[in-house]
Amino acid sequence: MSLHKNQITIFLRHGVVRASLKGHDWCFMDESSFPSQVRYIKEHFEVISLSEAVELLRNRIIRRPTAVITFDDGLQNNHDVVFPILRKEGPPAIIFLVTGMVNSDDTIWYCRLIHALEKTDTTSLEWNGSRLDLSGPIPKVIASSTIQARLKTFPNLNC
Repeated sequence: MSLHKNQITIFLRHGVVRASLKGHDWCFMDESSFPSQVRYIKEHFEVISLSEAVELLRNRIIRRPTAVITFDDGLQNNHDVVFPILRKEGPPAIIFLVTGMVNSDDTIWYCRLIHALEKTDTTSLEWNGSRLDLSGPIPKVIASSTIQARLKTFPNLNC
């Protein structure tokens, strides 16, 4: 029996950025690394569309390593950076848009949080009963992850 039978691997990103972020966020990748990641995925998986994945799962007919590439939130870099690379490399991908931000200069709440933490000179933050260390890039990444995880548990998060 195959280990990958009736399983789909999802490769999730929010975006691919031209310049590396000051603080690490696993959902973003730098432009110079993305083409080689796409080639790796193509070499090791059958890359299919999300609708094909649903159909294969529904019919339980996945016989080899299969993957779907997704991008959450529909950031501008999905169009400017990701699309040309995917067009050249060939695999399908799906972008989930936040339609309320189309034709807007606004950005997703977690990007505002990351940006604020990157820019602050404050070395710590009291938040939600905890003291968060902001003394350098790595502590800021940890603080961002902590705040994001906690905010995602709040009902009706609509930032």
